[in-house]
Amino acid sequence: MKKFVIPFILLCLFIPNVHARVDAKFKILDFETGRQIYMKTPDGKIIYGNVLVGQKLIFDGTESNSIYPIKEYRWDLDGDGEWDREGPGGKTIYSYDKPGIYNVTMMVIVRTPDGTDADKITHPVVVVEKLLPPVAIIDSKVIYERNNATIYLNGSASYDPDGYIHSYGWDLNGDGKWDKVMVNKTELKVNKNGYYTVVLTVYDYDLLSNSTTKIFKIDKLDGNLNESIKTIEIINKLGNATDVKIVVNNCDVYNLTVEKEKAINISINPDGLNEIDVFANGKERAFLINATNPVKIFIENEIYMGKEIEKKTPGFEFILLLIALLLFAFRNR
Repeated sequence: MKKFVIPFILLCLFIPNVHARVDAKFKILDFETGRQIYMKTPDGKIIYGNVLVGQKLIFDGTESNSIYPIKEYRWDLDGDGEWDREGPGGKTIYSYDKPGIYNVTMMVIVRTPDGTDADKITHPVVVVEKLLPPVAIIDSKVIYERNNATIYLNGSASYDPDGYIHSYGWDLNGDGKWDKVMVNKTELKVNKNGYYTVVLTVYDYDLLSNSTTKIFKIDKLDGNLNESIKTIEIINKLGNATDVKIVVNNCDVYNLTVEKEKAINISINPDGLNEIDVFANGKERAFLINATNPVKIFIENEIYMGKEIEKKTPGFEFILLLIALLLFAFRNR
């Protein structure tokens, strides 16, 4: 009896299920490079995009499979419920002239011993005017232990304004090389005082990237810490007294109230970059500075560093140009 059991099981495995005799699949590729275009949501859903307006695409359904011969492929490329392309070829070329989300459907029809069978699949295709880069964000926390400190790093707040983050790369010692990849959280253990630089680079599915840098001052362990004093100026352009919080190298905190202008002395690393995080008027902004260049931080509708924004009369340059032309014409009369 046993000698008939195994062949029977194998036969059952290869008998086609009437509801699964064809499996429709398609992907989209850039016509010029052949790169597959897709995004994956955090819950694993596949979205086809981002596609640029006018970008030439290949819709490829040749990975559809069936034990029976494929008779034809049908494509609804603009999501209007009507077939735009029909035929035996599994690939078709198409481009979109307007941004939007198009529900693209492909149907695969096969010949079976009892007639035909079919399967269809729909994927949303996202078409945009331009591609936007992702934004890298590091949240951090420093925990001191007896003989070392752990810097906990979290990049999960990073985002892509027109899609999703594809990958993460962590440079944990500022040498320009990745030490950890493909994870949005990591940690750095240190055992002596010093300044530690961490860089996070994120990539989106459009192959665009963005990086952010954080610098950590560790000062409660063994070892000397080279420091110098630097004066920075805070200029308040809001017209009323404003509370300002400044965090230097994710360690030293300075709280102050600024009426119009105030200068404060901060401790910095004289031999490299320093991070200054400024919190004021419900906003936050981070800057990287060195020991030599003067620092002026302006608080207005936004927080910015550098020279004061000049407020000129609209068209002022045009008026000067017009006067110069009139003078030139008068002298040549």
